[in-house]
Amino acid sequence: MAIKRITALFLICLLLLQGVGMPISLAQQEVPQNTTSPAVEEHLIMDEQSRLVYIDNCVVLVLQPEVKEAEALSWFPDENAQVVGRFPVINQIQVQMKPKTLAQLQALCDEMMK
Repeated sequence: MAIKRITALFLICLLLLQGVGMPISLAQQEVPQNTTSPAVEEHLIMDEQSRLVYIDNCVVLVLQPEVKEAEALSWFPDENAQVVGRFPVINQIQVQMKPKTLAQLQALCDEMMK
């Protein structure tokens, strides 16, 4: 009797571990691909005052789930903004635009955080 019980429990555990009853196992789910655009050397700038090195034509945004990429791009009028990288799982996009100084980028980010 004890062996039948142990065997039954083992089989139940095995079925649970295999995900029986789930419509799609995690291995079969499509995982969105992360993409990024590498920095181009001419856009790596050192700010003389702070000595910080930054990319002068790119910002990274983490969007609320209801915000679409097109809406985010509309925040950059006259900038020829385009999405050049994505981390879909966390709603992060990398936006490339016209080059700016560190102070201009900081002001832009401060405005978007309001």
